[in-house]
Amino acid sequence: NGGFIMGIYVGGTGSANQLEDYEEGTWTPTLGGFSSISYHQQFGYYTKIGDAVHFSVYFYVYQATGANSDITISLPFTSKNNTGREPGAYTVYSNGFMDNSHSEKSNCGYLIGANYSYARPNKLTNGAVIWGSDTYLGQGANNRYLLIAGTMFV
Repeated sequence: NGGFIMGIYVGGTGSANQLEDYEEGTWTPTLGGFSSISYHQQFGYYTKIGDAVHFSVYFYVYQATGANSDITISLPFTSKNNTGREPGAYTVYSNGFMDNSHSEKSNCGYLIGANYSYARPNKLTNGAVIWGSDTYLGQGANNRYLLIAGTMFV
């Protein structure tokens, strides 16, 4: 949804000293991989400095029905198409969104591949993508929270 943009000068006021891209903004993130989903709340915040974007996502999901497809979390930008700069995100807080116990799903990482507009949760033990039907939320749990934070390059 855009945000605040300004020029910043580092070490002088000449054009060579200008940081040309600083932006703060919000977007409404969505979850893919569910046949149906109903949110209580969903927020996304980002800060873009040059080509680095730091973001945080907040989901409070009332209920969902899992689908046999990859979970995706929409991002504020499409990532740079640059092999070797494929960053990701981590879980800040979850109350049994992926799994009801300590497991490879509840401790997953989030991969942002090259030229992606979304992050995908991956099981830590074998890197397999987590499906909506494979989550505690997608199997009938209600009122689940998922908060993630990460960095990407655009």
